[in-house]
Amino acid sequence: MVYNQNQSFNINNTSCPLDCGGVPVYAIDFEEIFMDDFTNLGLPGFNPYIYVFSTFSNYIELTITNGNGDQAVYRNQQLAVSKKEKLEVNLYPNPVSSNFQLECKEEIKSVRVFSVNGKEILKYKEAKSNYDISHFNSGIYFVEVEGRRSKSILKLIKR
Repeated sequence: MVYNQNQSFNINNTSCPLDCGGVPVYAIDFEEIFMDDFTNLGLPGFNPYIYVFSTFSNYIELTITNGNGDQAVYRNQQLAVSKKEKLEVNLYPNPVSSNFQLECKEEIKSVRVFSVNGKEILKYKEAKSNYDISHFNSGIYFVEVEGRRSKSILKLIKR
């Protein structure tokens, strides 16, 4: 099925193979199986189809209803979303002995520091010029930096 910008859907004679453990069981011919259920060819002059286009904020929907009330619904809706953007942030110095800084083009909403076990050790609800970890034991930590639209998790090595 193809959606055209002039608010029409083209249904091409297509099939969709079903698969059982890698072995095709049979193929569904959409026109033959689905659309035959929507026809009432025995009634001359009877148009069994009602077509309704509905416009939503991010997609258009076509609902086809036959004389029996059966419906087929088609959408031009996106099936996947793009990856969430990562916040571009620099953490330095790394490794660090006492204080580290963050450099980010976007406004920082919060900074959290976690141990390798996932335990939250520090939390700041706003950006600071320096983050003091002098009282931390030597080891590896993770710093989660959250901006307005995205976030990043950075590895931090404490000497």
